[in-house]
Order: sequence, then C-alpha cells, then structure tokens
Amino acid sequence: MHAVYVSVVSLKHVQMLQKDQQTSVNLLDCGMKLKTEITEAREQTDEGDLIYSELMEVKQENSERNETEEIITGDKSLSYFNTEKNLSSFQAETAKDSLTCPQCGKTLSCTGARNRHMRTHTGERPYGCDQCGKTLTSKASLIEHKRIHTGERPYTCDQCGKSFAWLTALREHLLYHSGVRSFQCEQCSKTFISSNSLRTHIKTHAAVKPYACSFCEKTYSYLNSLKQHEQSHTGGTSHVCSVCGKNFTSVSSLKQHHRIHTGEKPYKCSQCGKTFTRIRNLRDHERLHTGERPYHCSSCGQSFIASSTLCTHRKKWCKGHPS
Repeated sequence: MHAVYVSVVSLKHVQMLQKDQQTSVNLLDCGMKLKTEITEAREQTDEGDLIYSELMEVKQENSERNETEEIITGDKSLSYFNTEKNLSSFQAETAKDSLTCPQCGKTLSCTGARNRHMRTHTGERPYGCDQCGKTLTSKASLIEHKRIHTGERPYTCDQCGKSFAWLTALREHLLYHSGVRSFQCEQCSKTFISSNSLRTHIKTHAAVKPYACSFCEKTYSYLNSLKQHEQSHTGGTSHVCSVCGKNFTSVSSLKQHHRIHTGEKPYKCSQCGKTFTRIRNLRDHERLHTGERPYHCSSCGQSFIASSTLCTHRKKWCKGHPS
C-alpha cells in the first residue's frame, strides 16, 4: 500500500470511488493537506479509471519530492511526514515538549497546569485575597483560601456528616473510616492512614522541630503542640463545651469531648463493625484482630496493644523497677 500527498482532491470524485476501491482520507492539522491511501479497484468504471489515473499521476509527482514538506508558521517549523505513524510520533513529541517545565523537567497534564507549576519557580502569585491580602498562585487556591474567612464547608462525609472546606481534607478523612494504613515509615515500619500523618511522624526521627514558641525558646515538631503550649503563656482556654461548660485548649479536644454528650462514634472497625469516638481507640482495637503489640515494658518485657495498658501495667506491677 502506498501513501501519496494530494494538494486538491474533488470530494465528489472521492465519493464516486467508494464503491469501486478502498479509500482512506485523513485531514492533517489545519486541513491544508489530504493523505489518500488507495488500493486497486476490483471492478473499475470508465470514470473510476480516469480518476484513478489522475491520482497516480499526482503520486508520481510527489514521489520526486523530498519525504517531508516543511511548513513554516511564525517562528515554529512543523514537518508533515509521509506516514501517519511518523506524523503521530512527531505531534506527540511536540505536545510533550510544550507541557514540560524547562526548569525541572516535570511534565504536566495541560497548558494551564504547566503555567501554574511555573509559578513555583518564578514566585509569581497573581491572585490576592481582598480580606487579608494573602497572595496565591492560582484562582482555585484563592477560592479555597477564602473559605477560611467565610467558614464555608461544602464537602461533607456521607458516613458521619462531618464537613470540610477542602476536598483534599475530606478525602483524607474518608481514609480514617476505611482504616486502611497504606503509608509506612521506612525507619520504624509504623504505618499511617495518610501521607500527611507519615510526614509528620518522620519529623520525630529527624528531630525536626520547625515550630518555635514566640514567648520562650521551646520548639515543637507539630503546629498543634505549639498552639497548645503558647496557651500556657496566655492562659487561653477559649474552647468551651456548650453542654457542660468544660474548657479545652484546642478545637480537636473539644470535638472529641463533645461526642460524650452526642454519643457520636464516627470510627468503625472494618472487621467487626464496632464503633469508637476516637481514632486512637479504633487503632488500639484493631490490634486485637491483627495481634500487633507494639508497646513493650522495659522492665519485664511484656508487650501490650495500647500505650494506656502499658502505663497501667507499669504503675501496678513494675513501679519499683527502672524503666
């Protein structure tokens, strides 16, 4: 089968050939070229013979040209090849180059994603919040940021009803319901439900404490730990239970406490269906199924599924022994 380039082909003639011979016509990019593949007709009419001969003459003329024709468009040079495979390969390479970051080599899914990614190198932050002045790299990031001010939480968990300002937060929350712990620490083999939890845990091995107290010289690995510590300087206990009036130093502590009043148990064991008010209690329970006992008494060597059980053991049985 031969491939030929045809500058102008009558559509009427092509339609007449369809009954007598196999013809494939492909438009290339801007429609300026037509590539026609022709096989000899099994039964040819007089008019079909004439058209077939004319096309063969065009083929002969094109065979005397170079294998590629370069078309200059602006400052870019594009080549049309004499096989569809070569053309497709060329177009794929061109598209890949246009979506590749010239600074780090990362390939993005579309032009918009590439432009947003480039701002991480240039430092450009063209979208500004009209309430606090914070600037962001994309319009989507600005929309999500504004929910901090509006309190909007459009993403709701269909299992427990908890709502979130960001879709990523909802997705991470759903992992806690599933109980799947697919992220493992390479240093201690401890597993985690989310990549964020793993990254936070890794800091404990590296002794990284990036959060510094603004009142004293203490530093912390976790932002929540810093916030709770700073309240010891300010005396702040602004989170009050609306049912019993008890004060808490953090929102998360208040939410956990509030479940005592509501009876809410959002964390469910995937193996037996038992539910819990805290994720920590679910994790301890799951070890009953797995047999894992990660907490060891340094005095007698006995192991336990929960840290609270280990503490009780030490107080009762190994109190006088060095730990």
